[in-house]
Amino acid sequence: MAKKAIFFDATFDLQNSRSASSLVVRNEEGRIVAAKSTLHENVASPFAAEAYASFQATRLGIQLGYHTLDIIGDSKTVITKCQNVNRDRSEIGAIISDIQSLKEYYQKSDSFSFQ
Repeated sequence: MAKKAIFFDATFDLQNSRSASSLVVRNEEGRIVAAKSTLHENVASPFAAEAYASFQATRLGIQLGYHTLDIIGDSKTVITKCQNVNRDRSEIGAIISDIQSLKEYYQKSDSFSFQ
């Protein structure tokens, strides 16, 4: 692993419209340096749950003062939307827009990637 990375995942509770985000931060050597879990209320779908987790990962990188970062998750839909520069008009479009606005805090676009 060449860069710092934040791994994200989410779980979704359909009956209660809740989700939980789980984040694990690894340094350049692959060692775990931080972990975080967040509960979310009023979550509409599993895609929204994954988008919230991605947003939390992006914010955590800023809070930790990282200027280069890989954000890694298992939701291909959310990752693709985060990589796209066009405005997203799906149900998770507002969350994706928030993620896009946070990307400017990183030094340059090639120092920040979604995988």
